[in-house]
Amino acid sequence: MKSMALSWHGKKKARQIALTPSTGTLLPCPDESVNWDTTQNLFIKGDNLEVLKLLQKSYANKVKMIYIDPPYNTGKEFIYPDRFQENLNTYLKYTGQVDDEGMKFSSNTETTGRKHTNWLNMMYPRLKLARQLLRSDGVIFISIDDNEVANLREICNEIYGEENLLSNLIWQKKYSPQNDAKFFSDSHEHILCFAKNISEFEIGILPRTDDANARYKNPDNDPRGPWKSSDLTRQEYRKRDYYPIVNPVNGKEFYPPSGNSWGRPSDKVKELINDGRISFGSEGNSIPSLKRFLSEVKQGITPQTIWERKDVGDTQEGKKIVKNLFGNAGIFETAKPPRLIQRAMLVANVSDGDIVLDFFAGSCTTYQAALQFEKQIRTILVQLPEICDEKTEAYKAGFKTVADIGRARMVKYLETNRDKLLGRDCGFRVFALSYSSIQLWNPDRTNLEASLFSHEEHLIKGRTEQDI
Repeated sequence: MKSMALSWHGKKKARQIALTPSTGTLLPCPDESVNWDTTQNLFIKGDNLEVLKLLQKSYANKVKMIYIDPPYNTGKEFIYPDRFQENLNTYLKYTGQVDDEGMKFSSNTETTGRKHTNWLNMMYPRLKLARQLLRSDGVIFISIDDNEVANLREICNEIYGEENLLSNLIWQKKYSPQNDAKFFSDSHEHILCFAKNISEFEIGILPRTDDANARYKNPDNDPRGPWKSSDLTRQEYRKRDYYPIVNPVNGKEFYPPSGNSWGRPSDKVKELINDGRISFGSEGNSIPSLKRFLSEVKQGITPQTIWERKDVGDTQEGKKIVKNLFGNAGIFETAKPPRLIQRAMLVANVSDGDIVLDFFAGSCTTYQAALQFEKQIRTILVQLPEICDEKTEAYKAGFKTVADIGRARMVKYLETNRDKLLGRDCGFRVFALSYSSIQLWNPDRTNLEASLFSHEEHLIKGRTEQDI
């Protein structure tokens, strides 16, 4: 059967971009870092396409979990221009390291087809490079809305394999209805979840809650403790399993409802009755049900595909946390709540020493989520130094770029929570994407000897061995 794949203008080039080696390097910025000498956390300012390429050498097949919250391509948000993907020089011009026409993210007002094309060309090579960083038991979570979820799922099917889709999770992002909505009040987002290799991925279970445990009672004082009833019927008719179950106390017979049958053969049901695992109700006249004991269930709860705001937070919670740190929620209005990312960490089965990567770091919610998580994990955060518009609250507060906001949030969180973070890795090393520190070999073929002498010093002027 011929496989189906999403096609669009520029897909071939997007593939080639992922395979093109980077000519950049990551320059250390100790003065912008916190606990440079001891921390294992990284914060990298730069185009994540180039950074993902540079991370391959040290982190290929080493990342346990990736969480990203990329631009949603709604027409109001910003996306990476096509030119941005082509080379490092374009990035350096944009960030002001090289003077240019002042390329700035522009609102996506093009026609629908072109809009989707630009977004796909931006996402495809990044997702391809990201997969190479994941461990064999690794997993990626991608937040997205309805606008691009179908296209995102198609390219993830191609890159990660349709068989490795774990779920299309639904996050309840807000509670109050939006009464001025034209059709439906948008109250959810998607989180696509793909394993690198589903056969090696072991899902994490969630802690049992008081509400979940409260469903177990012990009305008959069973010495095995609290239990809850479970249906014994199967929603189909099977002649073999259509028989009467007899209450041994009063002799009353019970047949399955019409069109149904029992879910277990008669000999197994007799064993369960003899072991006191079948309930006939307090009066002995109720249809039989299976007793499931709290002491015998697994110590956690299997994750569900709908993540409710009461469990993982919502957009208002994300804004409130930003306001508490900066005194102004408008500094970064689209921050996810840390509890959402912590739920992903639980499901990903993240353990002590594991690496979590976020290459659309934004305000660096992932850093806060990691420090609040029960395990000691390492983070790699990447954020483009996107220039803040002069009209924004962030610019008015003195932030020139989104990367500046992310770094400031990490610092503020550390400063205001030191007592709660004893024994944690309270730091991060800052790196900045730039030209390679090594001179490119471009010999004069008419005078090779002179070319050799000119490259005797392999570093670019002003760079040190630490910059390599």
